[in-house]
Amino acid sequence: MKQLFDPQLLLNPQKVITHESDLSAQYLKKAALPGPELYELELRWSPAEFVSQASSCNGCGSCKTRDSSTRMCPFFRTAAAEERSPRAKAAAARQFGMGQLLEADLSQEGTNALLESCFNCKQCQLDCPSSVNIPQLALELRGQVVAANGVSRSEWFLSRPDVWGPWGCYLAPLLNPLLNTSAFRWIMERIWGVARRRRLPGFARRPFFKRAPRHWLKRPEPNQRQNLVVYFVDHYASFHDPELAIACGKVLEHHGYRVYAPPELSVSGIALISSGQMEAARMVADQNLR
Repeated sequence: MKQLFDPQLLLNPQKVITHESDLSAQYLKKAALPGPELYELELRWSPAEFVSQASSCNGCGSCKTRDSSTRMCPFFRTAAAEERSPRAKAAAARQFGMGQLLEADLSQEGTNALLESCFNCKQCQLDCPSSVNIPQLALELRGQVVAANGVSRSEWFLSRPDVWGPWGCYLAPLLNPLLNTSAFRWIMERIWGVARRRRLPGFARRPFFKRAPRHWLKRPEPNQRQNLVVYFVDHYASFHDPELAIACGKVLEHHGYRVYAPPELSVSGIALISSGQMEAARMVADQNLR
């Protein structure tokens, strides 16, 4: 067929059909997995594991479905663009792992837009035929972006509720009415990037740790640890809805459990992880573990 339709070998010469009697393997290249010296990963896996996970995506496009019977990407459902699809994250991770996407590329607007269309809901991983951990790959890339370029002012502010939560409670009488005004929400949009149509929860006048029963906050002795529940009160229950946390503790006590809510615990750090601030998230995790 090649000799009949392209006797002068003008089309794709020396690549599809060669002068040799059989197909040569000289054009095949061995895939070079990156070594640890190529880059430092932010999450706990080796470069080979990272590339292997990214390469397990075969690009079938199942993640681009908008069928209501699947749990695929909510971002892609709202705007069916390739950069919003889960497989686009896998392709970017594969390019980064193979050294084709460098630190300079991570600061590009297109890369940021691609990574911002993932909020780690893990729906794509559940329905992916190859079970590719797209959310983990996207988190790694977000960590690389922050490591290379830093974090924006709005993301820094919104990912640290433990810093401004106590101030919000202290200023609740003044702040809560402002949160319901369009002018103040417009200011928040301009300064911190919070959409003005987003209704934010009000702050409690007294946070959980100032309202909880004292015996919940006292560290139990070793001989008092039978039926003990260590209650991790995160940001929302602590600063916005302490009644919820107190009700939870009372239900536990009603069922015969001892409740201990360590006052030294910080927030979970999920907001830091989602925004790519892995080093700050490690510090929070270390504090909570201690």
